[in-house]
Amino acid sequence: MALEEGKYVAIEGDSWFSISNFNDDILNKLIDVIKEIDENIKLSQKYYPDKKILYFSLDKNKIIITYFSAKNHKLLVQGKMSILSQIVVSAISECIDIKFEHVLGSAYRKSIDANIINNDYKVIFPKFPDNYPDSKKNLLGNQLLI
Repeated sequence: MALEEGKYVAIEGDSWFSISNFNDDILNKLIDVIKEIDENIKLSQKYYPDKKILYFSLDKNKIIITYFSAKNHKLLVQGKMSILSQIVVSAISECIDIKFEHVLGSAYRKSIDANIINNDYKVIFPKFPDNYPDSKKNLLGNQLLI
């Protein structure tokens, strides 16, 4: 199943999803945002002529992100649903304009109603200080998906 949100197309499977039309600048921003959300996340990288593989780990959780720089500049995210996967999804949503409810609903076999999430978010987190980081707000909102 594919979901098109603007110029980004997300496709998902059992424990993975991919997004087309990514680029190096967005990838670098994604890495920075992930590190900003939780400084305990470890990152190792491998570089190949046509792709970069990023290995993120937090405690016993692991996420592998492969960025294919040739052709459609695809980002492939692989890993089981965990706190780390939520951090990665939150970071991606901060870097690009894409809604993940449909993708995560199918990829992780969960029924997600965006209205329920938004309503619960407003009740649980009614007001944040103006200087509260968007990445932290997104992470808290994504926590409601579990």
